[in-house]
Amino acid sequence: MAIKLFFGNVKGGVGKTTITDMTAYILATQYNQRVLVIDCDHQGDSTDFFCDYFNIDLGMEQGQHGSMFTIYDAIQDYAKNNNPEAIHKAIVPVTDSLSFIPANSLLEEFSTFLSRMKTTESIQGTTYIRNVLETIEDDYDFILFDIPPSAGHLVTNVIIASDFYVGIMSTEKKAFRKLQPFFDMCNEHSVRAQQFLQDYDVAQNLGVVMYFVTQNLQEEKYVADAAQDFFGDLIFDSKIRRADVVREHERMPSLFFEDTEENHDFLQMFEEVTQELLIRMQALPEDTVRVATQEILMPLQEYFTDEQLFRLKEAIEGKGLQNIESLRLRGYKSSDPRKTLQTHMIRLFTGSKDDEALFEQQFIQLEKWLAKEPTAYSISAMQRLIRKHRKALEIV
Repeated sequence: MAIKLFFGNVKGGVGKTTITDMTAYILATQYNQRVLVIDCDHQGDSTDFFCDYFNIDLGMEQGQHGSMFTIYDAIQDYAKNNNPEAIHKAIVPVTDSLSFIPANSLLEEFSTFLSRMKTTESIQGTTYIRNVLETIEDDYDFILFDIPPSAGHLVTNVIIASDFYVGIMSTEKKAFRKLQPFFDMCNEHSVRAQQFLQDYDVAQNLGVVMYFVTQNLQEEKYVADAAQDFFGDLIFDSKIRRADVVREHERMPSLFFEDTEENHDFLQMFEEVTQELLIRMQALPEDTVRVATQEILMPLQEYFTDEQLFRLKEAIEGKGLQNIESLRLRGYKSSDPRKTLQTHMIRLFTGSKDDEALFEQQFIQLEKWLAKEPTAYSISAMQRLIRKHRKALEIV
């Protein structure tokens, strides 16, 4: 049975669609999962994403050859004609393991549809999506919903159909303020549904993904710190930080398939979030090597043994050094803090690959450095350790 989840916030423009679609893409291509994305926003941004990125033509109008059969059509067919198979007509394949169900502006009439069916105030009116999915749940490993920034009946349907939800907030004051009301709404509808539905489990909150917009650095830091203080462990370590790269890909979808450093950065942001998402829902073990840690350790393979790399991995992840924020707290202010850390690890452990005693000696120094409270001068302390080590080896 598919795991069903969605990203949300009652504020618009926080990156819900991009993170939903990229998570689906990564689950399908890197984790070999069967994934379905259901566009539940009348603006159809997920529909546009898949059509633009993968050159899919659905037709622009109802009745036109090749026109789309949407989630709204499937719900109406199910409700009016008792047709549980209706949703199959709405599925659009993207790849062998990735599909989506489109939306269009008619989805805005969902509340009117509930009124016509006289189900606006009933539990039946909140379970249409849950019910129409029953015939396809076993066909997928994951079903992701792209929801509108609202608190309407359609979102209630998605909440009750889902197993998990994730808050997403851009580093703006309004997005931060609107996130807790989103969580309260999800919990309220989910708990209420448990009172009326048999074999229903309350949807679980997996946490908060932050999306850095880099418009006002001072406000951004203030909001990020406030969110960390307020939500604590709910904040994902992984963050979407290159809003400029995301916007460029949205403007020019063809960039998605180019083998460039910018495209690598674009994909890696979402790879990190997707991996942490799977760890938080316990679909991956807690001790899984993080994508960001792999980024640090991969270039170090020629300088360390496998066992040494494993110990470095434990040390790095134990203090969260795979996260750029943690590195910056220690004074790593360069444009690529992880690359600077790589250089430091190579220099700090020079000559250690074939000398286990030397490795142990330097590893103790690393642990002492990690144990100290991070400050902007931590990087200077690291540089002093490196100079001392290289002087002992008579390396200029």
